Parts: sequence; structure tokens; C-alpha cells
Amino acid sequence: MERNIFRRFFLTGIISICCILAVNANTSNDLGKNNEIKVENNESDKANDGNDPFLIEKSEDASSDMEEDLSLEEAYLYKGEVISKNSEKNDDSFYNDVLNKLIDKDTLNLIAGPPNKVICNANFKSNMPIIVNQYVEAQYKYFLGKKSRLLETALKRAEPYIGEMKEIFKSYNLPEELAYLPLIESAYRSNAVSRKGAVGMWQFMPYTARLVGMKSNEWYDERRDPLVACEHAVKFLSMLYDKFGDWYLALASYNHGGLNIMKEMKRAGSSDFYDLVRKRIPPVETRTYVPRFVASLVIIKNIEDYGVTFNEEKQEYEYFTLPFMTPAHLVAKYSNMSYDDFLKYNPSLKERFIPEPKYGY
Repeated sequence: MERNIFRRFFLTGIISICCILAVNANTSNDLGKNNEIKVENNESDKANDGNDPFLIEKSEDASSDMEEDLSLEEAYLYKGEVISKNSEKNDDSFYNDVLNKLIDKDTLNLIAGPPNKVICNANFKSNMPIIVNQYVEAQYKYFLGKKSRLLETALKRAEPYIGEMKEIFKSYNLPEELAYLPLIESAYRSNAVSRKGAVGMWQFMPYTARLVGMKSNEWYDERRDPLVACEHAVKFLSMLYDKFGDWYLALASYNHGGLNIMKEMKRAGSSDFYDLVRKRIPPVETRTYVPRFVASLVIIKNIEDYGVTFNEEKQEYEYFTLPFMTPAHLVAKYSNMSYDDFLKYNPSLKERFIPEPKYGY
């Protein structure tokens, strides 16, 4: 029992001594720091004799500013003459007033709050990325080699429609460059038919056409109308982009089908289109489809360098609905148009008749 009491007193004494030593050490360190600060201040005062432009003494005006209980941000803005010295605004409304004058509302909301996926997605959706790599460079040879004549002929076919098509894409806030997609789809031929049954400039399959609301009956097929099909292509491409969030995957889906691309992304373990290309998962046609389109955009943007004449005409079209079924050649005659020109601007007609009003042509 006596031994235990002795041990307790002994340990208590040791702990007390350690605490006293620790307090003394902290006190000496603080004193040392204060001394160091004084030495540095003294040295700076000596060094700042007016010869060193990087060492500037506080002026009387600056010291008086600090006495006015201004926040750091207010002091900075006052120095930059953004606000007056006597401003009574001390709340957040001051910042709102200034920023609203300098930055538009959408940008301010984007940078002031948490990331807004809707705004970011809309920004990317309206811009077409143009990435040039070895796959795109290979497609230059496709256009500038044996297909150079085809390129010029196709762009000539596009001239009456391309301006209107671009306006349609812009009206939906989509990249206007997508108006050039028929170049690789059909070479801008409204009567184009693929071996799989895709029809028109925009090469819609029957099921996809019905899905996006296109009409097809015994009198006409809207897939053959360049501008009507363009309007539906815009809606379809917008839907694909909303699904994939990437224009290269959306374009691959336009060519190969969205469900197929989703399966192939899962096989590749990637959402990067070129990962699918490198692993050779999609068919050859789809693997070349996107880089070929990108190559066509690069060429078109520099079309004068390739000796190709291309005029993007802006056409003004008038649309009429007839109150009765009428032979197309009579409508052409009384419209002061040649029959060939009338059929050129009405390529969706099948039987060379304007159908009765209930068909909505």
C-alpha cells in the first residue's frame, strides 16, 4: 500500500515538471518570434529608402482607409474606383448591382452557383467539335482523290437548299454544320435509295421516319423532300444528342442506330467514339462515317483552297395548299414553271398528282 502511494506521488511530480518545461518553451518561442518580426520590420524600414520601387511605404491616405472599417473587397473596389468612398451599401446587393451590369444573367448564374448540367449541355449541343486525327486525315484522300468530282457535283446540288437547311438547324440551337450531313449520306440526291431501304437526302429508314412523325402514303413520301426531311432530321439528331451527350456518338447512331451504339459502347467499356473505332467494334461504314463527315467540314470551310466553286444560296420558298386533286403538270403550267423545275421542288410526289386537301400536302 505504501509503495503504491509513493509511486503516485512520484508520477505526479514528473508530470508537473514536464508541464512547466513545456510552458517555458512556448513562451521563449513566442518571444523569439516577436524579436524576429521586429528585426524584419527594421530591415525593411532601412531598405526602403526610396531607391527600391518594389518596396512602397504606406501613405497617409492608405492608413486612413484602413481606419474606416472597410472589408477587403470594398477596399479593393474603392481603390479601383468601382464604388465611391462614401457608399452606404454594406450588403450583398452592392455586389449584385455591379455584377449584373458587367455580366449577362446566364453567365452569372453559371459561375455563381453549382455546375448547371442543363446550361453546359446546351452550350456543347450548339457547337460541333472538329477533331482532326489519323482517321480524319485518311478521309481527305477519299474526297480529294477519286471522289473529288463527286464532292463538287454534290455541293452543286446542295446550293438551292443549304441556306434554308442551316437556318432550320440554327432555329433549334443545333450546329449549322450538320446541314452538310447529306453530303456523305446521299451526295444531296433527293431520289437516293440505299440497299437497306433508306430514302432521300437524309436517308431515313421507314421505321425511323414514322418514329419522328414523317408522312408516307400512296401520293407522296416526305423522306424525299429535302427541307421537310431536314426538319425531322434536326429533331432526330437533337434526340440522339440528348441521349448520348456527344455529337460523334449521336452521328454514329444516326448511321448505325442508337441501340447498336449503346451495345457497342458497353462492349468497348468506353463512351469515346474513337475508342470504339480503335477496337473495331462498329461496322466499317460507321467507323468511317464520323471521320468522313469531319473531313468534309474541314474541306468545305476551306473550299477555295481546293479549286471548288460553291455558293450557299439563300432561297425564299412559298408554300401553297390546293383545294382539290390536280395533275402536277397543270400546277406547273399555271405557276409559270417548267414541269422539271416543279418536280425538282416537289420531289416527294409519287404519282405526279397533287393529292386532295385531306392529305395535307
